[in-house]
Amino acid sequence: MKAKLEADAEAAGEAARLRQAIRWSRMLEAAYTEHDQRSQTAEQQAAAQRLAAAEAKQVHLLREQLVSQHPELAAYAHKQQ
Repeated sequence: MKAKLEADAEAAGEAARLRQAIRWSRMLEAAYTEHDQRSQTAEQQAAAQRLAAAEAKQVHLLREQLVSQHPELAAYAHKQQ
């Protein structure tokens, strides 16, 4: 009887340790997932900013080219900025 109680207590302790390990594993996985999502979002924002800057530079260069080739459109080109 005493051996059965000790075995039951040991099994209960092992079950509690396994439940705790599973909780930690799930929490760690959730943290990694959240970190990955935030990293992707930051990378996407940085890429969007780089694209916007490149497009703004291209627009500026095209306006300069337009004005140099067609000075009569200078006033119009500057109004669009």
